[in-house]
Amino acid sequence: MHYFRRIVTLSALLLTVSLLTACNSKPSSGASEDNHTEMQANPSTDFENDDVVVKNKEETDRLAAEQGDAEAQCKLGLRYRDGDGVSKDLEEAVKWFRKAAEQGYAEAQVHLGDCYIKGLGVSEDKFEAVVWWRKAAEQEHAEGQYRLACVLDALDEKEEAVKWYRKAAEQGLADAQFELAILYQKGEGVIQDNSESVRWFRKSAEQGHAGAQVLLGDCYTLGVLGVPKDQSEAVKWYRKAAEQGIGIAQFKLGQRYFAGQGVSEDQSEAVKWYRKAAEQGVVGAQMALALCYIKGFGVPADMEEGIKWLKKISEAAEKGDEEAIEILKKVREL
Repeated sequence: MHYFRRIVTLSALLLTVSLLTACNSKPSSGASEDNHTEMQANPSTDFENDDVVVKNKEETDRLAAEQGDAEAQCKLGLRYRDGDGVSKDLEEAVKWFRKAAEQGYAEAQVHLGDCYIKGLGVSEDKFEAVVWWRKAAEQEHAEGQYRLACVLDALDEKEEAVKWYRKAAEQGLADAQFELAILYQKGEGVIQDNSESVRWFRKSAEQGHAGAQVLLGDCYTLGVLGVPKDQSEAVKWYRKAAEQGIGIAQFKLGQRYFAGQGVSEDQSEAVKWYRKAAEQGVVGAQMALALCYIKGFGVPADMEEGIKWLKKISEAAEKGDEEAIEILKKVREL
């Protein structure tokens, strides 16, 4: 540790000398304008200095990790996991995560659990993953609590899942808020409560959780879970999810524009959103887009383009897509 402090002190002294040298080397008032301009126009030195700072930071972090600093060990593990400034090496990442995790560093425990669940740098071991997630959860680490809750939920241990989802949700984790809302909606592991469900959906949606935004939009569209029908509010939430690239939200937003629900009717805008969703494989949007081309709604009529999208639905049906099969069945009945 004394060695580490000496290095830091020496670095500070070198930086001070460097700054003083830079100040003394400034051109005098009599220096030529050309020399001053030349100095300003040479940014390469700045980039070199930035590289040195980054390199020194990496070396400092490594030294701290080797001396047993848990936070530095976790950071080094992340560098090896992501190939950030070092060659990607998952086994080396696991080594450093483990060192930090065994010291009780909760973030490293979560990452080590992730490695075990995915078999990254270590043999896949779901039980070991849960062991480490639980250790992090018991230290009030929100991601650890959420991961543990997901496992318990999948094992149908709903009451225990609710407990850990709630702990993570109360720390503001959007994913946990969303899952807790689902369990309140279904009444699984907790007494069914629509108002609590909507409350947690809203908290999650307000943090940008796209799934919560879509479901909140559905609530306003249908007037369910104790939420009044409000098409303008539905459009607001569908748009937020659609702008995140969520296909089903793009389709639903397109429907609102086509029907003029919650927004002014605009078939061209409807086609725009149908296309975005259709290109992501949303079958309903592919059907809507096909009809727009066949009928000339919002675009010039183009039978060939319409048939192209119908073929995509047929291909999806051949692969067993139930929605595509149902759509084709209805088309045949027309």
